[in-house]
Amino acid sequence: MVTALVLGAPGQEAGTSKLLRVHKIQSDKIKPPDLRARNPGAGTHNRWYRLTTEYQTSPAWMDDLAVTYYVLFKPGPRTTEVRKAFSSYLLLRGQSEYVNIKRGRHISEMYIHPNTVDRYGSIERIGVVFRSEGRLLSAQSQPKSQAGWWEKLGPIDGLVLRREMTPFNSVSPDHYESTKDILSGSR
Repeated sequence: MVTALVLGAPGQEAGTSKLLRVHKIQSDKIKPPDLRARNPGAGTHNRWYRLTTEYQTSPAWMDDLAVTYYVLFKPGPRTTEVRKAFSSYLLLRGQSEYVNIKRGRHISEMYIHPNTVDRYGSIERIGVVFRSEGRLLSAQSQPKSQAGWWEKLGPIDGLVLRREMTPFNSVSPDHYESTKDILSGSR
């Protein structure tokens, strides 16, 4: 679970926009869906980290919405090689680009594989940045803190995964926005 960490003075969340309002940012550990019917003998008891952001959009339609997640890890006692390589903290980054977003409430989810958490330690803080057409709409943090703390460390990409890159892809797909990567061709 996310615990408090001081990297800067508490402050106002940045980039609050009338176009988008963030309701909640949370993380939890969940079991992957049981896919053994298609792959006998498969399965795991490991739990994935799910990062969830609930938000609301006010325009009738938005052409695009880029949601970038920043996840700050504090290496634990079992991660001595990580401690040596990254000093005290490690920042992971992942992004989903949604298209054709209709006015209303939405959910954005990203995932972290169980082995990544085992290797790199515990999650200390999550930052979520929303941009549309290159414009900053919102930058929020959980736990709440000064927005922009993620700019103090160089992020590692590729370890915070979009839903379609995980076993959760086929679970309630209609509850989520279309991503730019799924659509074929250009708009």
